[in-house]
Amino acid sequence: DGEEEQKDEKCHEHELKADWKMWGRYLMPKFRNIIALMIKTFMRMKRMPGFLCFQFLLPVIQIALICLCIGGDPKDLPVAVVNNETGNFSLSHRFLQHLDNKSIHQVHLNQAAALTGARNGLYWAIIGFGVNYTQSLFLRMVEQKVDPSLVESSSVHVWLDMTNQQIAFTVEQKLQEAFQGFAKDMLGNKSYLASLPVKFEEPIYGSRTPDFTDFIAPGAILSITFFWAVGLTALSFVTEKKCGLLDRCWVTGVSSLEIMLAHLLSHLFTMAVQIIAMLLFVFLVFKVPNH
Repeated sequence: DGEEEQKDEKCHEHELKADWKMWGRYLMPKFRNIIALMIKTFMRMKRMPGFLCFQFLLPVIQIALICLCIGGDPKDLPVAVVNNETGNFSLSHRFLQHLDNKSIHQVHLNQAAALTGARNGLYWAIIGFGVNYTQSLFLRMVEQKVDPSLVESSSVHVWLDMTNQQIAFTVEQKLQEAFQGFAKDMLGNKSYLASLPVKFEEPIYGSRTPDFTDFIAPGAILSITFFWAVGLTALSFVTEKKCGLLDRCWVTGVSSLEIMLAHLLSHLFTMAVQIIAMLLFVFLVFKVPNH
């Protein structure tokens, strides 16, 4: 009896070893199965040339629309101007001449109409000049002791609509540039007296006039690539399930790991073409810098 029990144990050990070997061979993906599945996927793509062109062109169209619609300097922003000066010679008019007319559209109104229009969303900002702006500005530069009321009357008052931060920042930037041009026009070589004692040197990275498109383009490319990869992979599985191709693959003994690897490698090719097309379009057409 003892010898028979030992023989049974040895037989069970051999059976377990054989089972583990079989299980290991089944788990390991076979290269020929992956190649066959990839050929099947490419053949299915070849039979749908319209859909293949759609896959390659739509990401380019998306990144083009993003670069065209998002970023860049806003144009023709309506800004209310309340100029209370009535003299023939006024520095307020010379200041307004230095505003960028491409970005800011000046609308001259009185105080009440300007406030009402800004509250109703018609104007992005209000620029106000006092009655004695020119005289007060000259006294502010000449007098050694300046009264706070003189500082108030010699200042340009600006009320911004901060509901859109990008537009408000643009209006503020254009006003600062207008003041710098106004100071150079009035003071000439001594314009440094009216400038901030802070000098911004050349940026370490980027340029002095950054474009919002340069910041949003990398994130847009990554988002489009990610969602297209997820969408195309899910659509491929659904299409194969609907046509019965997935069931045929299961019948031939293909494992789920091999199917996933085949889809990964085949869609990697399409995603590479999409990414190359988007990068070429962004760099060559929209001139997004690449450092």
